[in-house]
Amino acid sequence: MRNRSCALIGVRVMAALLILPALLSAGVWDTMNYQGVLTDASGTKVSGSTSITFSIWDAATSGDSLWGELHTITVADGVINVALGTTTPLSGLKGDKQYWLQLQVSGDVPMQRIKFSSVPYAANSHYLQGYAPGNALDIPINNSTLNTNLNADKLDGFDAGNQSAKIPISNTVLNTDLNADKLDGFDASSFAQANHTHAFAGVGGDGESTWVDVDTTHTTLASRSITAPAAGYALVIGTAEFTLTDTGSVADTTTLVVGVTKTDGTLPNDGDPCWAVSPEAYGHEIITVQRLFTVTQGSNTFYFQAFRGEVNAAAAAANRYLSVIFIPTSCGTVE
Repeated sequence: MRNRSCALIGVRVMAALLILPALLSAGVWDTMNYQGVLTDASGTKVSGSTSITFSIWDAATSGDSLWGELHTITVADGVINVALGTTTPLSGLKGDKQYWLQLQVSGDVPMQRIKFSSVPYAANSHYLQGYAPGNALDIPINNSTLNTNLNADKLDGFDAGNQSAKIPISNTVLNTDLNADKLDGFDASSFAQANHTHAFAGVGGDGESTWVDVDTTHTTLASRSITAPAAGYALVIGTAEFTLTDTGSVADTTTLVVGVTKTDGTLPNDGDPCWAVSPEAYGHEIITVQRLFTVTQGSNTFYFQAFRGEVNAAAAAANRYLSVIFIPTSCGTVE
């Protein structure tokens, strides 16, 4: 089989892609399509199976072979349609020089090399906004050449704080009062810093179901420690089931004082329930007490305590529970 003619149909368009180094080096264009017509020495279109070696060179004659691969194809009425790069990807070609394509049908001498050319609009790939690579504005040429003269003080050609003070914010709207210190009208100080923390509400509880005798001195029924993330407030709630009996012979009453406190052994003077029973009477009651305390950041301990006021009496408490609720901020006056 002798080939004498190969009419090119699509190679010009694909060759234009080879002059774009960034695309090829990134592996976007690994293949390109080649179409042509194969005829014998008499000009008759060839049909049947044939092997063709395609190669790309850096010169019209001689030079170095930069890429190549063999295709065995079935030719119908002379038409050749091959995807070059399916065996050996074209991604190794950076497109930074002129290339020539060479075809060699098995058993024949190589055909004359075909010079790659670009389609008209592909020529604009040499430019950015009409500027050639390496011009006075230092438009980057490739990934290894950085733009050394970019001006961050300009936006669409306007200097920061220029006389018109109109920095565009869209294609149709101009900003006439741009303030870099504000975001949506708020100053930078209105936004949280990167290392900020949030105060949060938290709750803790402690309970015992066993009975404990209540003495004439402060008896701790339950205690609870919390770690406050910041200064704030704590709502402390204590509840228990109490019994109280006056065993004395004198005609007086027996009292029981119950409360919550931050200081062990000392109950606040206000807000603590005081329960009194008649002489020789038996009392049984569930009592709940609560109080709001200020707390500091870190550990804070609270006590649920009680004491009886008479020597000739007996008192005890069971089902003793103490709950603490941390509140970061107040919503009104706190006494």
